[in-house]
Amino acid sequence: MWAAVVALVVVPSILYAAIPVVAFLPLSAGSKVWISAGLVAVAETIFVVSALFLGKEMVSRYRRFLDPRTWFRGR
Repeated sequence: MWAAVVALVVVPSILYAAIPVVAFLPLSAGSKVWISAGLVAVAETIFVVSALFLGKEMVSRYRRFLDPRTWFRGR
């Protein structure tokens, strides 16, 4: 069960990381936009599903940990 929950948390990160890769694919500009939008939609959907399993507190901690604005801020 925990492997499924971890996958639900990790997969959206991988999908978001794949968005810049789409820019270098040999596709038309319209196709790149649709693929990127699809990746964002799927990643957010999976993230919401994982939020249902993990709970509000864990999701807020996860988002805060991955927020680049807080990486260099003093604690």
